[in-house]
Amino acid sequence: MTKAGITKDITLQEWDNIIIGSGAGGLTAALCLARAGQTVLLLEQHDVPGGWCHSFYLDGHRFTPGVHYIGLLGEGESTNNLYKGLGIANDLVFFRMNPSAYEHVRIGKHRFDYPR
Repeated sequence: MTKAGITKDITLQEWDNIIIGSGAGGLTAALCLARAGQTVLLLEQHDVPGGWCHSFYLDGHRFTPGVHYIGLLGEGESTNNLYKGLGIANDLVFFRMNPSAYEHVRIGKHRFDYPR
């Protein structure tokens, strides 16, 4: 592997697991395997981890291409249990969707509000 002039040969024998891609699935798998005592090499071609779960700026505009809404976050619900099981629940911040209109679409002069 070469980066910034540093060369290192990576062999499968050095790692119990090699994960390609640091999207939500790759990060989750890496975390679970590492907590189980496995050595993990997580490879990502982008300079920011997170895959479709991160935002970026282009020409002064912010784009969030992937995850917008996450459900089942209530106490005892599956997504909440997943985040607690991963030990990251307290590191995440979520906001409730506006029940009367969380999504707004404008077509010409018309506005459509989508309720929760």
